[in-house]
Amino acid sequence: MKKDWLNMVGFALTILTILGTFIFTQGRISNKIESFEKDINTNSVRVNKNQSDINNINIAQAKMDTKLDAILQRFDIVETLIVEN
Repeated sequence: MKKDWLNMVGFALTILTILGTFIFTQGRISNKIESFEKDINTNSVRVNKNQSDINNINIAQAKMDTKLDAILQRFDIVETLIVEN
């Protein structure tokens, strides 16, 4: 009878250990998921900002190209005037 009681206590402790481990593991997984979600949001903001920066750089480059074309066109006019005179 004493062995049966010890077996029941051992079995109960085993079940409690398994449940405790399961609950602890679920909590860790939940924390990791929350951490990943925060990282995803942070990275999404960074990607959006980088895309905006790239667009701004492309616009600035297009403006500089336009100004450079206008300057080169003026040099062509000056060159033509020099050659003609």
